[in-house]
Amino acid sequence: LCPYDPIGYRRRSSGTLTEGITAGLPTVVPAGSWLSRQQPPGTGTTFTDRESFVQAVRELVRDYDRFRLA
Repeated sequence: LCPYDPIGYRRRSSGTLTEGITAGLPTVVPAGSWLSRQQPPGTGTTFTDRESFVQAVRELVRDYDRFRLA
């Protein structure tokens, strides 16, 4: 999970995200950010606010194997 501030990370990178992607871990990142542009298709979800963050985490947990195998 990378619940970074979407404004602060619009153009910033994250070593944690890079390590997660490399390890094949599903990710949850802010929508419209550098992080979401690096997230391989189908390997995670995005969020825009606190409510959508909670929903994104629930979706990832519910469908973990699908995200992991993407």
